[in-house]
Amino acid sequence: MLTSAILARSLSVEHFGQIGIASAVLQFVTPCIVFNALGLVAINKVKLEKKSFQEFSNNYFTVAGILTIVSFTAGQILGGIYPAYGEVAYIIPILSFVMAFNEFQNAELIQESKSLYYGLYIFITRFVTILFVVTAVYALNYPWYAYFYALLVGELVSLIVRYKYHFNILRNFRISFDKKEFYEILKYGLPLFFLLIAGWSLNSIDRFIVLKYFSLKEVAYYTLAYQLGMSINLANTALTNSVVPIIYNAIHNNENSLRLINKYIAIYSSVIVAVILVASISFTYLIPIVFGKSYHESIRISIFIAIAFGFVGVYRIPVLVIDFYKKNSLKTTLTIIAAVLNLVFSLYFIRDFGVMAPAYGTLLSYFLLALACYYYAYKELR
Repeated sequence: MLTSAILARSLSVEHFGQIGIASAVLQFVTPCIVFNALGLVAINKVKLEKKSFQEFSNNYFTVAGILTIVSFTAGQILGGIYPAYGEVAYIIPILSFVMAFNEFQNAELIQESKSLYYGLYIFITRFVTILFVVTAVYALNYPWYAYFYALLVGELVSLIVRYKYHFNILRNFRISFDKKEFYEILKYGLPLFFLLIAGWSLNSIDRFIVLKYFSLKEVAYYTLAYQLGMSINLANTALTNSVVPIIYNAIHNNENSLRLINKYIAIYSSVIVAVILVASISFTYLIPIVFGKSYHESIRISIFIAIAFGFVGVYRIPVLVIDFYKKNSLKTTLTIIAAVLNLVFSLYFIRDFGVMAPAYGTLLSYFLLALACYYYAYKELR
């Protein structure tokens, strides 16, 4: 939120909108770098012995390196087609590659219940990023794309600290092309590419719809709304990541997993309702003060996006059952349906609700997705 405030105060509304478009691209490229197989890290951490997990990790990082080269090449082509975004086309593949290592270790730390270190490394990343943004964008008046250099520096510093103290898997890394491991990553990740596209659409398509029907100014409103919504998503991550190993182990040991899931959904829902209520009241007063009066139109959008993120948290608990049993086709199907509904709702609502239409479509789509995931988790565990 502090980073967004600095950017909003330092840049024009249109340039802030460009950050929103480029950030949406980053959200797509980052999972592509690891063939959308990050979920396999958490599963294999539970199931594999130390030596086998290191072998899997070696191949995982090798795949990341290969796909980074592919993404970098694609970035140069797209940078030529869209010169306004040419600078970030160089940065995004490199940034995604570094993020792949940090996200891998985040998954490890969660499975090892090392929440203190997880939080510390996230803090280091955020702190360094903010420091760079203040220096480059606010003090030195660098262009809008300096924000992505700031992200890169923050991720690099975090990776260096991780490597020095806790990242044993990376210290023991050796390039590996084991066919069996590659096949496992391919088998897990390939069906999830449709999921990646659908999930990305759920989170990002609204900015492109707004760009088509309105302007970069309105894109900036949605960019700010999503940045503020990330505060809800951080609560989602903190609350739901802590239950991942508990639920996985309960399923693995044939314990009463459904009862456990119901319990955590009830706890999460009560907490997140309070968080959203406080956030919604805060947005009304803080957005014009912190981000400037130019972003007053973001208030309503931010409230509905925050509620949508609340349903994301509900979704993250029952979907663990689908992930554990590797029912990727089911997860993909549900997400594609939600993404299509989001697009349909957003376009249909534009005539009556204008710029608010994508926010309404996103909220409704996430609600239906959470409901569907719970239904199939219930069927699997009953």
